[in-house]
Amino acid sequence: MEQEYRALAEPVQSWFQSYAFAPLVNLVQPNKDVLWLHLALLPRRMDRFAVAFRKLIPMRLPRSAERIRYHAVALARVLTAGSRRRATAPSTASHTSD
Repeated sequence: MEQEYRALAEPVQSWFQSYAFAPLVNLVQPNKDVLWLHLALLPRRMDRFAVAFRKLIPMRLPRSAERIRYHAVALARVLTAGSRRRATAPSTASHTSD
């Protein structure tokens, strides 16, 4: 199992180090941290854009005020975390192709 982990691209390893508990945290605090893993696993920029757009911008509005609040809070957190990750993350150019 450790061999498989070491074979992963650096951005994927970094996600596991920083956000491994994100799915559990999501049970009590809205987040979309799993999105960063999904994006790190996609090889093409267009695919990453399509997934990010689909996950961050709902095609239809949620019906309840609670779901709207959940998505608004999660979106704010993902944008804040993403800007911090962008500022501190090493280049991933060697791990992705466009």
